[in-house]
Amino acid sequence: MGTLPNESVHPLLFSASRIAHFGRTKKLSTHVTLVPNLEKFYDSPHTFLHALQIYSMCMSIVPGRIYKGGNTMSKKTDERITQDVLDELAWDPAVTIADLSVSTDHGRVRLKGIADTFGTKLEAQDAAYRVGGVTSVDNQIVVDPADLDLHGDEDIADDIRCALELDYQVPDERLSVSVIDGIATLKGNVDWSYQRDAAEDDAAMILGVTGLVDEITVNQPQASAVDISSGIARAFARNAELYDDNIDVTTDGGHVTLSGTVATWGEYDLATDIAWMSPGVTSVTNNIVVLFA
Repeated sequence: MGTLPNESVHPLLFSASRIAHFGRTKKLSTHVTLVPNLEKFYDSPHTFLHALQIYSMCMSIVPGRIYKGGNTMSKKTDERITQDVLDELAWDPAVTIADLSVSTDHGRVRLKGIADTFGTKLEAQDAAYRVGGVTSVDNQIVVDPADLDLHGDEDIADDIRCALELDYQVPDERLSVSVIDGIATLKGNVDWSYQRDAAEDDAAMILGVTGLVDEITVNQPQASAVDISSGIARAFARNAELYDDNIDVTTDGGHVTLSGTVATWGEYDLATDIAWMSPGVTSVTNNIVVLFA
């Protein structure tokens, strides 16, 4: 058998020999574009075909299929995605939606139905995003707490305040709560994004809340753009799920912008969470594209 080319000859084809050497790779691709006359980089047609067989086998590439995480997943139709979302919603005990309907158009899922709490509505959205093939979720579920025998807006606001006081992650003394027609508004400031997220979660789970407006700001001392970007990049590099993803980080003051590609919506959310952990970050824009949603 002939020899494979080195990386300086052709990076794409070198990946075949490199994959064969290391045995496997986590990064997957849905297609490979072959450049005409690539066989000229090999010393024999047999070696060229052997390299492509290795590459296809290790990258798990078969026409008409998408492979993710080592498991095969046929390229889904909208009908299959709809059924999978329905199955996932039924599987999740936290999701109880009356008159539920799900429709899908080119991977874009629309949810309709009636939930008794705003938190349940959010749980349904999270469940839909867990399904492979979903590219976006339009959550039109209506929150109708009419059967819960609830009190007025001020009582709901009091319940939210109590929940914030009991949550050790939330600096409740720096926050204010108001409720109008079931829609809760949170205002104030916190030191970290996770504290704001915790306050959102607390308010969303209160019975009677039909919507949530979060006006909480994150206050962080200034840090250099270089320190922020390099810190986030290092956090991505050591993360078990993101270390080999193609994510770029740019920083303008305390504003971080993420771009690139990941394999799942879970990785998309994880990248956002990690970026928020950096000292000096006051806002995050996530422009990452999910390739294998």
